[in-house]
Amino acid sequence: MRKGEESKKKIIDAAEKLFARKGYANTSVQDVLDELKISKGGFYHYFDTKMELLAEVCRRRAEEWYAAGIAHVRGMRAGAVERLNAALRLMNTLDRESPALLGAMTEVGLAGEDAAVKSELRELTLGMLHPLVEEILDSGVQEKQFVVRRTGETARMLILLALDVNDLATAQILANHHSPECAYDVLEMLDTYRESVETLVNAPYGSISLFDMSDMVGTLSRLVSSLEEKTRGRSEGR
Repeated sequence: MRKGEESKKKIIDAAEKLFARKGYANTSVQDVLDELKISKGGFYHYFDTKMELLAEVCRRRAEEWYAAGIAHVRGMRAGAVERLNAALRLMNTLDRESPALLGAMTEVGLAGEDAAVKSELRELTLGMLHPLVEEILDSGVQEKQFVVRRTGETARMLILLALDVNDLATAQILANHHSPECAYDVLEMLDTYRESVETLVNAPYGSISLFDMSDMVGTLSRLVSSLEEKTRGRSEGR
């Protein structure tokens, strides 16, 4: 790794830890500088803004996650239904991100500042996962597990739907994390998505299980607690 690439990686590593620990809003560029003991010039040589740094953190996390997940799914000795469950689970942000980092990312969504980051991550996700999902649908048609006429277009639709559901679930959490019922509302939304996937690919009823319910409840509870803690911290700091 070249010296410049190594320096950039250190900044991204430090930012990811700080965003997870303190939240995006409570982490300043100066915090990153202090963590690494570097000058402002050393930071702004690689990033113009803190938001650009967050985008890089998200991009790197997504690329690593998807690359490892795609390799795992392609190596599975399983039928098309099980592999589709595994492939679509890769896009379930709530199932994979650490609650602390996810809480930092959702703060940005609350401020309405994340449009460019979302757009870039959507394109990255679609580009990396579309070939995999299309392969699985083709295999499922041959196995007579799915009934799909246009596997390429259906694969694209499944991915875009998953991304939209993630956005809706995040928005629901941001708007209602003070409510005890928030987690259950999100779970209902995710279950509706699961049923929609079965309908789109004409899979056997009950065969699609994109997440473990108990794990999801735990993740949502930790995320809500993380958001509550950051909200209290901002209030006390005023």
